[in-house]
Amino acid sequence: MLPRNHGFNSKSQNSGSSTKFMGVLTLVFCALMFAVPGWSGEGKHHHKHNPEKQLKKLTKRLGLTEAQQVKIKPILEQKAQQLNALHQQMKDVRQNSRAQIESELTPEQIATFKELREKRKERREAHKEKNEKGKKGKHKKDGQDKHDDDHDD
Repeated sequence: MLPRNHGFNSKSQNSGSSTKFMGVLTLVFCALMFAVPGWSGEGKHHHKHNPEKQLKKLTKRLGLTEAQQVKIKPILEQKAQQLNALHQQMKDVRQNSRAQIESELTPEQIATFKELREKRKERREAHKEKNEKGKKGKHKKDGQDKHDDDHDD
C-alpha cells in the first residue's frame, strides 16, 4: 500500500483547506447574524430611556412621595446614561466585527454578506410592521404594553 498523504506538506491542499475554512467561517458568521438579533448592526432599536417618563409611571403605580421622587430621579437618570453608553458600545462592537469579517472576505462574499444583511433587515421591518398592527393580544397586559415594564426597574 502507498503511504497516505495527509496534505500537511502540500501547498495546493493547504490553500484549498484555507479556502474551505474561510467558506465555513463565512457561513458560521452569516448564520450567527440571523440567529442572534442585533449582530448585523442593522438593528435600529431605539432604546429610549426616559427618566421623566419612568418617574411619572413609578409615581403613579407606587404612589411615590415628592421626597422619594427627588431621590429616585437621579438614579433613573444615571441608569439612562449608562444604558445609552452600553447601546453605543454594542453598536461599535457590531460595526467593528462586521468590518473585520468583511476584510477577510472576497468581493463576491462581501456582496453576498451585504445581501444577507439587507434581507434580514427587510424581514425585521416586515415583522415590526406586523407586530405594530397586532399590538393587542400578546403584547398587551392589563391594557398596557408588557414591554413598558421592562425598563421600570
